[in-house]
Amino acid sequence: MRYEIERQKGGESGFTKIATLNGTSTTFQTHHYQFTDSSLTIGSAQYRIRQLLDTSAAGFTAFYIDTLSVSAALGCTPIPASDKGVQIIPNPVRNSFSLKIQSEAILDLQLVVVNSIGQAAYTEHTSKPSGVAVFSIGTVNLAPGVYYLMLFNGGKRFATKPFIKL
Repeated sequence: MRYEIERQKGGESGFTKIATLNGTSTTFQTHHYQFTDSSLTIGSAQYRIRQLLDTSAAGFTAFYIDTLSVSAALGCTPIPASDKGVQIIPNPVRNSFSLKIQSEAILDLQLVVVNSIGQAAYTEHTSKPSGVAVFSIGTVNLAPGVYYLMLFNGGKRFATKPFIKL
């Protein structure tokens, strides 16, 4: 017996197999399996689990046992150490904050603000010339709490900054 994990990213028309987990032959006991999709980026995805049973003479019998929808903001991963050129001013914030970014390269930026449970509350896509750039980010529509600003360049995260909304 084995399990296949399939993923359909938002905007894709079909599912793609991304992992295979070997199962045990005992199906009457509880078994725990774990899989981490390290290639998922910002966005939504659906996963489904396909169980394949070896029925020997007839070959494999396959059926889907579960489907799960996920909205990934990547807010629950460690804060990288490479965000020294990024500042949120002021912090804590009220209605808006200034985001100051200093880099030696031109950046294709995606800004994502997630709440403390990883739900995306704000996204913006922009470009930034080399040197210092300052962006104004409105927070009027955010409830009071802890948030994380994540910055992506070309789809890869390079900085995460926590902030408090009053």
